[in-house]
Amino acid sequence: MSRVVLIGLDGFGYDFATRSFAAGFMPFLADRAAAGAFGAATSTIPPVSTAAWTTITTGVGIGKHGVVDFRRREMANYGFAKPGRLINGADVLVPRVYDLASQAGLRSFILNLPVTFPAAPVNGVLVTGVLTPPGSDRGYWPPGFRKYLAGYAYDLDEPVPADLATLCRRLEELAASRARVAAAAFARERFDLAVVIFTGPDRLFHRFYDDTYAWDGADDVPPAAVSYFRALDAACEKVYEAFGADAALVVCSDHGFGPGPDKAFFVNRLLKKEGLLSVRTDVASFAVNVVLGGIKKMFGGGKPLPVDWGRTAAYGFPSYMRWGGVALNVAGEQREGTIKPAEQGTAAEDVKQLLLGDAAGRGGLVEWVKTRDELYAGPAAADLPHLIFQARQDVVVTEGKGPGPLVAPYRNAAKKGDHAVDATALVVGPGIPAGESLEVRLEDVAATAAEYLGLDWRSMDGEPWGKGRRR
Repeated sequence: MSRVVLIGLDGFGYDFATRSFAAGFMPFLADRAAAGAFGAATSTIPPVSTAAWTTITTGVGIGKHGVVDFRRREMANYGFAKPGRLINGADVLVPRVYDLASQAGLRSFILNLPVTFPAAPVNGVLVTGVLTPPGSDRGYWPPGFRKYLAGYAYDLDEPVPADLATLCRRLEELAASRARVAAAAFARERFDLAVVIFTGPDRLFHRFYDDTYAWDGADDVPPAAVSYFRALDAACEKVYEAFGADAALVVCSDHGFGPGPDKAFFVNRLLKKEGLLSVRTDVASFAVNVVLGGIKKMFGGGKPLPVDWGRTAAYGFPSYMRWGGVALNVAGEQREGTIKPAEQGTAAEDVKQLLLGDAAGRGGLVEWVKTRDELYAGPAAADLPHLIFQARQDVVVTEGKGPGPLVAPYRNAAKKGDHAVDATALVVGPGIPAGESLEVRLEDVAATAAEYLGLDWRSMDGEPWGKGRRR
């Protein structure tokens, strides 16, 4: 058995990692990459943080753990037509690796992991991450740990700073805060497993993608960004050294990055044009939902647009940015289903060809369409859209049940960069030859940690990394 420290870097793509290591911006992580195995990891579909970090820590895919984006929806109740409530830790359907560790009597320290609010009891310490309400008293376990969180923030204050230097300075403070809380905890007691997530890279790359992620040479990177990269690297080193350099080190990200979109594809306008989606005429509802749609989705409020389900065969759903879905209105699955189960396969193929052919006449907006059974396995797959599709990197998928064009210009200063599926993986520990190249899936992270901890990982979809450590 080996102790394990897992450091997560949100949005830290493999292509960026190789360039930043070579440029000397992150000497500690570069040294660890050379000392062990380093490479690319394939993220979830969609590569959204809630789904990906849940896969990283459970070792199973979306179809088993049940977290696909930021909302909880039910297919049988037309959940994909409603804003839905924010997900929380109780929505994760399978144990995480630290739950298995607790069952085995091992002590864990979990800091800033998404989809853990409200904090559930663990054999050790848990401080929740993304989706934790500011000021909540349910963001940590045990209750007495609150006294160690003075000055600690779960995430950036809103709004996210629009100035690069200000944002980098704030991210440096957050990274130092995470490392400080973790190091102090490790000084007080010994843990067998630690999971510490840094979300700063994602916040930076979304808003300043061109300057901080897509640079060609080290001289092109703004000094403020270089300072942040060095501070993040130092924070990772502090966590590792404080935990104990005798432990196995696993570093991973949930996804990578690519350029952000400049056009929007309104999937439901396409379905409506082809007679697959029927919307009752209600101009007032259209106007209110267009203006307040983003706010409603953020808080789970508001009424959905008035779909006439008795005359609708398919409904489009934006999953995350360039990834979308189409739910078929199947009798027996939905309360007003119009498609007979025996006709579902034909209906799915028709919608697939419609998306790929792009009735907008602009061609090539959608790169691929797959059924949920091709992508997901497990009981939670039944609550996912029947079809999942990926648009081009320069396209964002949105709803568009109201009137308007099928494709329109898209501008969002906070989305100059967008998620990509190529994540980063790095491991240094027993059985890992120096210089080995990794090509793995996010499901393998939990299996690798479990193997080192002496836990049974065979119920996971992933497998441990390293020579001689395969099934």
